[in-house]
Amino acid sequence: MIEWDDILIIGDSFCACRSDSKFWPNLLCTKLSNSVKPSPRGCGFGGTSWWSGRKKLIEELAYRIPKILIMCHTEPQRIPNDYDIPLNMASVSDIAPLSSQYPNLTSKFPLNDFSRAAIQYYKYLHSEDFYNWAIIQWYQELDYLSKDISKVIHLHSFIDSVYAHETGISCLTPLFDWASEPLKIGSSTHANHMSLEENAKLAQILYDVILKYNTKTFTI
Repeated sequence: MIEWDDILIIGDSFCACRSDSKFWPNLLCTKLSNSVKPSPRGCGFGGTSWWSGRKKLIEELAYRIPKILIMCHTEPQRIPNDYDIPLNMASVSDIAPLSSQYPNLTSKFPLNDFSRAAIQYYKYLHSEDFYNWAIIQWYQELDYLSKDISKVIHLHSFIDSVYAHETGISCLTPLFDWASEPLKIGSSTHANHMSLEENAKLAQILYDVILKYNTKTFTI
């Protein structure tokens, strides 16, 4: 018997939209638990580093160990921060529209300061090799943290985040490559960078993988 709170979904913007029954995290939880609630456990942090997902995972594991964990892994070059602000190569040049999302933070630290700092960081200090190394350390830690969870599914949003995890089942198809219009974040017809039809299809694929749970990798 799988209950709604037995399922934990954490990651990036490919799992951020989860408040509607048409979105794949909600669809999947409904299929697995045969129940309906406003939103699944966890969070999708759009545009942020994997560090935000790691913090959320540790918080959730302290609350209750899930029976099913689904992680959407993002690309490795995003700048980690303790405010869950999306600092990546695409966002830092146009971060001003995010100010409405962080009213408490912007009263202390104007977001354009973060933007300027991130632009200079990417220009002068960023080490691609370090970030590639760091995300591997995170994956290895995640394998340890999730070793007592019955079923773990790893989704990789981009080609440079694909990794063969020791724990759980890994999808070898990057979600960015699979989605028909991955640059669309959310609208009346899109959520999680996918069409609503693709949200439904992904929920069904994951449902089948979780029920069988008899392989180390799969493709979509």
